[in-house]
Amino acid sequence: RDRYISGVGGLDGNATVKGGGIFYSLRTYDRFNQKHDTISSTTTSLVPGTGYELYLADNQTTFLGATVDLVGVPNVGDLNYNGVNKGWNLLGNPYQSFIEYDSLKTKSWVPDNYYIWNTDLKQYDFFDGPGKAPIAPGQGFWMQKFGSGNKNLPFTEAGKTSSTSSTFLRKKNQNFELRITDLSSNYSHKTY
Repeated sequence: RDRYISGVGGLDGNATVKGGGIFYSLRTYDRFNQKHDTISSTTTSLVPGTGYELYLADNQTTFLGATVDLVGVPNVGDLNYNGVNKGWNLLGNPYQSFIEYDSLKTKSWVPDNYYIWNTDLKQYDFFDGPGKAPIAPGQGFWMQKFGSGNKNLPFTEAGKTSSTSSTFLRKKNQNFELRITDLSSNYSHKTY
């Protein structure tokens, strides 16, 4: 089943908010002006290392879960994310594997902690100290940078890690399916 993004002017139209206006379901965070920005075009490139907020729902209040396919060339090798600024920054794990947050601490300005939005509790989970949970593939996370100046943040292959943690939240007794497809050779594999 396809998922649609509202606010990009697609063939299926846009959802509206109470009182009128367009509901934008995909946003990023403007770290220089410390405010959310909407993504209003399907031609907008998603930048590896940037965090995005995506609203998924089956109706106005509930998301029952679904397979979400990520299409494109996987990121490999070290990536240097250019643009961590003073204040709050919404970043994203650019890899298809978990990463250790502490692997980002190659720079003295990188804080010891980060935050991830918890949709079940409708609050941010705070991660600090040794043994922090690894950051899931594609997961967005918040970092607060103190001090002025725009900085580069290195994501490295050495920071990748394995994890037995579940990336997805789902209801009990629902099936989970992971589908891997190689578009160049038309090979695909399903795991349950």
